[in-house]
Amino acid sequence: MMDKLYKQAADFLLDDSFCAYCLGADPVAQQYWIQWQLQHPELLPVFREAVALFQAVNTTDRQPQDSWTEFEQLLKQRSAQVPARLVKTYSLPVPGREAQPNNKQKSLYRHFTFAAAACVAGILLLGAAFIIFSNMQPTPAIAGRQAFDTLRTAKGEQKKILLADNSTVILNYNSTLIVPQQFDKTAFRSVQLSGEAVFYVKTDANRPFTVQSGKLKTTVLGTVFNVNAYTNANQVAITVLEGKVGVASGKDSTTLLPDRQAIYSAATDSLISLNTDAASLLAWKEGKLRFRENTLENIAFALENKFDTAVRFRQPEIAQELYTASFERNMSLEAIAKVLCTGRNLQYTMQNNTLWFSYRKQMH
Repeated sequence: MMDKLYKQAADFLLDDSFCAYCLGADPVAQQYWIQWQLQHPELLPVFREAVALFQAVNTTDRQPQDSWTEFEQLLKQRSAQVPARLVKTYSLPVPGREAQPNNKQKSLYRHFTFAAAACVAGILLLGAAFIIFSNMQPTPAIAGRQAFDTLRTAKGEQKKILLADNSTVILNYNSTLIVPQQFDKTAFRSVQLSGEAVFYVKTDANRPFTVQSGKLKTTVLGTVFNVNAYTNANQVAITVLEGKVGVASGKDSTTLLPDRQAIYSAATDSLISLNTDAASLLAWKEGKLRFRENTLENIAFALENKFDTAVRFRQPEIAQELYTASFERNMSLEAIAKVLCTGRNLQYTMQNNTLWFSYRKQMH
């Protein structure tokens, strides 16, 4: 299925696979649109708007006039409250400030505000959707369709998430976790991750816990493990702190015990496993940064997520410099940059919220 970059909610509503996703009637459509959300976070507002419009009229017992009336009400609506469901989130503490619990849910399916200035466009969108849904036959799949909650962190933000089964997830900077709203009632405890998170999985021998990250699927019964799966990185890493974890890609699979790590390369479609220091790699939970034989390119990516500042290289080859380094929680970006340049033919400058690395003199 080709990638779809719709800009208007009406475009989604005219897509058969999108309608199948909303109905929960097609597993292929479900998988495609879940991955689509992870890959296109900038288009999530219009995606959610389309889902809300779909759900507003798609029931088994209402008449076309009922559908149109609800659309009109939706157009006038300025905001909507979403009831608490199955997930609790907590902002993790930053220096000098304690964490505060947040029990409000951010549901994937919510109604969005329609501005008065967009009234004409909104009426056209509603009309198109009304024609589609007033002619659609009810389907039994509606009652059992799968709905999801999307939880995300911004750059420089971490969250602690308590799932319905009492498993805990700590979500790292600039990450997204998608959780079924019926998480506590499904045969499999399955979530989707883009970014990085550590999972403290509550043991349940009858309900395996799975994390889908692109092509990589991690399955456990009860354990502690870390998943690093940022979408713009070229690899996914699974690290086990406690217990036993199964990891599978399209063609390879492996089993991991504590202090073992599996690395999947998207470029070669290969999966390898190796020994590691899991506790050190999970230091990011305390705001620390730990790197072992990492390229400056990978370090730059971590710095961007932590400090919400772009990191660039004047000469491309600088990105491949290798480092083993450790940085404490309260170190500033410039302090880290200074350490990275120490003992090397490198210098850094800050320009317009961008950290630039360059050689002190041109290399030949």
